[in-house]
Amino acid sequence: MGTTNRNVHLEGLMAVFIQYRDYMIENIEGPEPVTGPQFIRWLESHERDEDDFIEAWGFDVVEMIDDMLITVIKTESATPAIVIDGFDQWVNKTVEEVKEAHDLPDGFFEINE
Repeated sequence: MGTTNRNVHLEGLMAVFIQYRDYMIENIEGPEPVTGPQFIRWLESHERDEDDFIEAWGFDVVEMIDDMLITVIKTESATPAIVIDGFDQWVNKTVEEVKEAHDLPDGFFEINE
Protein backbone atom coordinates (compact mmCIF):
# COMPACT_ATOMS: atom_id res chain seq x y z
CA MET A 1 0.00 0.00 0.00
CA GLY A 2 1.16 3.51 -0.75
CA THR A 3 1.33 6.56 1.42
CA THR A 4 -1.43 9.04 2.11
CA ASN A 5 -1.85 11.69 -0.57
CA ARG A 6 -2.85 15.03 0.94
CA ASN A 7 -4.27 16.22 -2.40
CA VAL A 8 -7.09 13.67 -2.54
CA HIS A 9 -10.49 15.19 -1.87
CA LEU A 10 -13.82 13.54 -1.15
CA GLU A 11 -15.69 14.72 -4.22
CA GLY A 12 -12.91 13.63 -6.57
CA LEU A 13 -12.43 10.28 -4.86
CA MET A 14 -16.13 9.43 -5.08
CA ALA A 15 -16.11 10.51 -8.74
CA VAL A 16 -13.18 8.16 -9.46
CA PHE A 17 -15.03 5.26 -7.80
CA ILE A 18 -18.23 5.99 -9.73
CA GLN A 19 -16.53 6.45 -13.10
CA TYR A 20 -14.38 3.35 -12.65
CA ARG A 21 -17.41 1.26 -11.65
CA ASP A 22 -19.45 2.52 -14.62
CA TYR A 23 -16.57 1.81 -17.01
CA MET A 24 -16.16 -1.73 -15.69
CA ILE A 25 -19.87 -2.51 -15.90
CA GLU A 26 -19.98 -1.21 -19.46
CA ASN A 27 -16.98 -3.29 -20.48
CA ILE A 28 -17.88 -6.66 -18.97
CA GLU A 29 -21.42 -6.73 -20.32
CA GLY A 30 -21.84 -8.68 -23.52
CA PRO A 31 -23.32 -11.79 -25.05
CA GLU A 32 -20.65 -14.04 -23.53
CA PRO A 33 -19.54 -13.92 -19.90
CA VAL A 34 -16.02 -12.61 -19.44
CA THR A 35 -13.75 -15.15 -17.77
CA GLY A 36 -11.33 -14.33 -14.98
CA PRO A 37 -8.22 -14.83 -17.15
CA GLN A 38 -9.72 -12.67 -19.94
CA PHE A 39 -10.55 -9.90 -17.49
CA ILE A 40 -7.11 -10.00 -15.88
CA ARG A 41 -5.37 -9.88 -19.28
CA TRP A 42 -7.60 -6.95 -20.28
CA LEU A 43 -6.83 -5.01 -17.09
CA GLU A 44 -3.11 -5.75 -17.25
CA SER A 45 -2.94 -4.65 -20.89
CA HIS A 46 -4.51 -1.24 -20.20
CA GLU A 47 -2.12 1.52 -21.14
CA ARG A 48 -3.02 4.39 -18.84
CA ASP A 49 -1.34 7.75 -18.91
CA GLU A 50 -1.16 9.78 -15.71
CA ASP A 51 -1.62 12.92 -17.81
CA ASP A 52 -5.12 11.72 -18.80
CA PHE A 53 -6.31 12.26 -15.24
CA ILE A 54 -7.53 15.62 -13.99
CA GLU A 55 -5.52 15.08 -10.83
CA ALA A 56 -2.46 12.82 -10.63
CA TRP A 57 -3.70 10.96 -7.55
CA GLY A 58 -6.66 9.65 -9.61
CA PHE A 59 -4.21 7.58 -11.64
CA ASP A 60 -2.90 5.96 -8.44
CA VAL A 61 -6.41 5.21 -7.19
CA VAL A 62 -7.39 3.54 -10.47
CA GLU A 63 -4.25 1.41 -10.44
CA MET A 64 -4.97 0.37 -6.84
CA ILE A 65 -8.52 -0.67 -7.79
CA ASP A 66 -7.17 -2.62 -10.78
CA ASP A 67 -4.78 -4.48 -8.47
CA MET A 68 -7.56 -5.16 -5.96
CA LEU A 69 -9.88 -6.61 -8.63
CA ILE A 70 -7.12 -8.78 -10.06
CA THR A 71 -6.22 -10.07 -6.60
CA VAL A 72 -9.85 -10.91 -5.76
CA ILE A 73 -10.38 -12.75 -9.04
CA LYS A 74 -7.13 -14.71 -8.62
CA THR A 75 -7.45 -15.57 -4.92
CA GLU A 76 -11.20 -16.18 -4.75
CA SER A 77 -11.63 -17.67 -8.23
CA ALA A 78 -14.59 -15.33 -8.60
CA THR A 79 -16.00 -14.36 -11.96
CA PRO A 80 -15.52 -10.77 -13.13
CA ALA A 81 -19.30 -10.30 -13.15
CA ILE A 82 -19.54 -11.21 -9.46
CA VAL A 83 -16.52 -9.10 -8.51
CA ILE A 84 -17.79 -6.04 -10.41
CA ASP A 85 -21.27 -6.53 -8.93
CA GLY A 86 -19.69 -6.51 -5.46
CA PHE A 87 -17.68 -3.41 -6.33
CA ASP A 88 -20.86 -1.76 -7.64
CA GLN A 89 -22.66 -2.47 -4.37
CA TRP A 90 -19.70 -1.17 -2.37
CA VAL A 91 -19.54 2.05 -4.42
CA ASN A 92 -23.28 2.64 -4.00
CA LYS A 93 -23.10 2.04 -0.25
CA THR A 94 -19.99 4.19 0.17
CA VAL A 95 -21.48 7.10 -1.79
CA GLU A 96 -24.66 6.94 0.29
CA GLU A 97 -22.71 6.80 3.56
CA VAL A 98 -20.54 9.77 2.55
CA LYS A 99 -23.60 11.78 1.50
CA GLU A 100 -25.30 11.00 4.81
CA ALA A 101 -22.21 11.69 6.93
CA HIS A 102 -21.66 15.08 5.28
CA ASP A 103 -25.34 15.95 4.73
CA LEU A 104 -24.88 16.21 0.95
CA PRO A 105 -27.82 16.41 -1.46
CA ASP A 106 -28.80 13.61 -3.83
CA GLY A 107 -26.88 13.84 -7.07
CA PHE A 108 -23.93 15.60 -5.41
CA PHE A 109 -21.42 13.19 -6.95
CA GLU A 110 -23.04 12.98 -10.38
CA ILE A 111 -20.64 13.85 -13.15
CA ASN A 112 -21.75 16.46 -15.66
CA GLU A 113 -20.23 15.79 -19.04
